Amino acid sequence: MDTEINISALAERTHDLLADLRHAAPRPLLITGGSASERNALANALCVLFGSQPVIVGMQLAMILGELDHKPRVQDVLDAIDLIVASAGPNPVLTRIEGLFSPAVPLNAVDALVRMSRQNPICAVWPGRVDYNRLRYAQLGHPECVNEDASRAVIIDLTKENGGLK
Repeated sequence: MDTEINISALAERTHDLLADLRHAAPRPLLITGGSASERNALANALCVLFGSQPVIVGMQLAMILGELDHKPRVQDVLDAIDLIVASAGPNPVLTRIEGLFSPAVPLNAVDALVRMSRQNPICAVWPGRVDYNRLRYAQLGHPECVNEDASRAVIIDLTKENGGLK
């Protein structure tokens, strides 16, 4: 990457964008690109602005679904997602969302994030990449593969100047 990322300035712009999303169609804001440490630094900076803690989705989802006495069904996952978001407060910043990609979770990860954003605008660290306006995670043929239309989310791409924000 040619330019150094100004995390605090980008966090301020992202904060403002999340406020704007409260009045728009529900779409999650996804932090992509850059290194994992850069994505997490932006997530942590947002948490400081919001006065909150990051929500570790995979761990919470595993704990909730692990208490079931049956294989998770779509409604179980939807209920778990609603519980995670409700407990996260008004400005959830989601990290470690890889649990949403598990073949044991019978729900598309992007659908889950869109659903979460219906209650409150959310920001999530996307562990994959964006290529040709597609959200990608894992290789084609892999059980955790995601290849979804990126227009279903607002993208902050740390490989672009100003995170790709105009």
